[in-house]
Amino acid sequence: MADGPTTTFVPVTLREPPPHVHWGPEVLRMSGLELMRAARDRRLPEPPISTLTGLRPTDVGLGKTTFAMPASPWWQSGAGVFLAGTLAFVADAPLGCAILTSAPPGTAVSTSELSVNFLRPAGIRSQILIARGRLIHETRSTGLAEAFIEDGRGRLLAHATSRCIMTPIPAPVAEALAGRRPPRSERTVNQLRI
Repeated sequence: MADGPTTTFVPVTLREPPPHVHWGPEVLRMSGLELMRAARDRRLPEPPISTLTGLRPTDVGLGKTTFAMPASPWWQSGAGVFLAGTLAFVADAPLGCAILTSAPPGTAVSTSELSVNFLRPAGIRSQILIARGRLIHETRSTGLAEAFIEDGRGRLLAHATSRCIMTPIPAPVAEALAGRRPPRSERTVNQLRI
């Protein structure tokens, strides 16, 4: 037992702000399939999460999308394997985007339920994580999709399913895109920065 107070080490992570990425009003006129093809071909500005993680679309078709992400050591736990949330993160993009590919212009997709069944651990030896999503069922307001997550050696790591909500892009967001100005919530956040 120590005689004095214990010292707790709290790591400090210096962060740089993400780049400000705003898609133009042309995205409102694109169907979900056109939008995903433009993202795959890098004709749209890359979202900050892609810069951070390397997660990118590699294949797009009606009702299907494939995303790939390098198996970076940054995802490792202390035991040397990736946390379960890593595979859930990789699965979420092709699940939602497979649904998006069948959506009309001006539609937003948001995950409302995500389930992942893990079959084997992933780690840096996986080399790359590949998630292939496909649309199972869609209505005007919801979609159901499944994805298979594999490593760079073709081994199945997990199977995931997702239900997504589809809604028209709200008018304030559409106006912000058309005017190239951030939505009100982002302007408020920017005004509070020190």
